Amino acid sequence: MTKSINAPKVSPLQAAQLLLAHAISQLSSDKRHKPIFLWGIYGVGKSSIVRQAIEKLSKTLDRPIGLIDVRLSQLDAVDTRGVPYISGDGEASTTEWSTPSWLPNVERDGEEGCLFLDELMLASASTQYAGYQLLNDGQLGDYILPSGWFVIAASNRPNDGAGVSGRIDAAISTRFKYHLDVTPSAAETSDYLADIGANPLVIAFLKFRGEASGDQAGLIHEFADGATAKDRVAIATPRGWESVSDILDDDLPAELEQIAIEGCVGFGAAAEFMAFVRTMRNLPDINLFLSDPHNVPLPNEITTQYAVTAAIAARVTTDNLGNAVTVLKRINEELVEVFWALATRRDADLISTPEYVAHKATR
Repeated sequence: MTKSINAPKVSPLQAAQLLLAHAISQLSSDKRHKPIFLWGIYGVGKSSIVRQAIEKLSKTLDRPIGLIDVRLSQLDAVDTRGVPYISGDGEASTTEWSTPSWLPNVERDGEEGCLFLDELMLASASTQYAGYQLLNDGQLGDYILPSGWFVIAASNRPNDGAGVSGRIDAAISTRFKYHLDVTPSAAETSDYLADIGANPLVIAFLKFRGEASGDQAGLIHEFADGATAKDRVAIATPRGWESVSDILDDDLPAELEQIAIEGCVGFGAAAEFMAFVRTMRNLPDINLFLSDPHNVPLPNEITTQYAVTAAIAARVTTDNLGNAVTVLKRINEELVEVFWALATRRDADLISTPEYVAHKATR
C-alpha cells in the first residue's frame, strides 16, 4: 500500500475549527496568508467542512462571507488564465486575457470570501502549474485576488486509490500555511446527520457501530487508511450513510430496501445495518419503557440496548424525560450519554431541563 501523507490527522470538526481561525486571522490582517491544504479520503466531506466553516465565519463576524467552490480537475490550463483577445489597433495592439468567471469578483461575489480549490491533485499538471502564483501570491497573470478573499485547497491522498498518484510536487506542497489529513469521525458524522434531519436509524447505528471497537473495524469508512480495491464501487463512507438515510425515506419493500442499501455501502456494512434496522422495527412498544420504567423487561443484547436507546431518544418529551433516564440507567448506564446526544440534537429545549442539568453536573 502507498504510504499516507505525513500531515497531522484531524477530525472534520477540528479541521473546521482550524479553517475558522485561519479565516478570522486572514480577514483581520493586511498580510496575505498562505492557503491551507485539506487532504482526506473520498466521502469524508471536505467540501462540507469548508462550507460549514464559512457559514460559521459569517455568523461570527455578523456579515456575509462568500464562497466559490472550484473543481480544478474540470479545468484546463486555458481556464486558469482566460481566453486571449487583441486589445488596441495596429502596432499598439496587445494580447490580453479575459478574467475567468470562476475567479472572485468583488462586484459580483462580495468584498470577502473563500476561494475553495477542490480536487487540486486531480488537475492536469499544466493546471496545477498555472495555479502556483494564485496559491502563493494571490495572483494569476494580471488578475489579483481581492484583499478580502483567501484560498483553501483540498484533494484526495495518493494512498486512497482515487486518481491521485505519484510523488507530490514539493513546489506545490511548500506553498501552503499547513497541511491537514482529515479523518472520518462517526460521532461527528452522526451529529451532522442529526442536524440535517437524517433518519434516526442511521444516526443510532453510527453511534453503535461507526467507530472501531477492540479488534472490530468501524463502519464510518470502509477504507479510512486508503488503498481502496479497484473493484469496489459500493463503499461505506460518511457521504454514503447520508444516502442510506435517503434510501430509507423511499419506503421500499424490505427486499429492495436491502438491495439499495447494499448498493450504497457494500454487503458487509449493509448486512449489519439491516440487522440493526430489523431489531429496531421489532422492538416492543417503546411507550412501555417510558410509562413503566421500573418494571418493564429489559433487553440484554447490546444491539437491542442501542436500538431501545435510539427509540426512546426519538420519542422522549419533557413530560416523560425522568422516566426515560430511569429506564436507561437500568438498561445500561453507559448508554445514557448516547441518549442525551441523540435527544438533545432532536430537541434542543431538553438542554434546559433539570434532568439534563443534573446529568451534566455529574460529568
